[in-house]
Amino acid sequence: PPPHAVRSSPMSPPRDERPAPRLQLTALAGGILLAVFVGLSIFTLGAALGAPVLGLVAPIIGCGCGGFLAGKLAKTAGLYHGAFTGAGWVALEAFGVVPTVAGAGLATLEETVAIIVVDVLLIAAATVGGWLAVRA
Repeated sequence: PPPHAVRSSPMSPPRDERPAPRLQLTALAGGILLAVFVGLSIFTLGAALGAPVLGLVAPIIGCGCGGFLAGKLAKTAGLYHGAFTGAGWVALEAFGVVPTVAGAGLATLEETVAIIVVDVLLIAAATVGGWLAVRA
């Protein structure tokens, strides 16, 4: 077996484990910046037009666009770069840099669940964007 093959148990065949792809920070930074720009632009447009639904989908669209750009700039491992772009949005959301759209006015448990669900959707949207970038 190859030197990096790993057995999970003595009876199982060796698995070939590859290292994680190399993260390209410029691609990640570009993706996060685009996600923030698109997300905040749509969020602001929705507020100006009095269309709250735009504010709800703005981060998802922003993360999808940002993930796509990160995947395109990286040229490889688009899914990986897209996921990290979504995680970047979630981190900015945690620090209060970008608005969160979930959980306002709910009880503590419901608010926590809503934020987790929305954050999973944001990471998923960015991941799909990154995956599509290397396919297109």
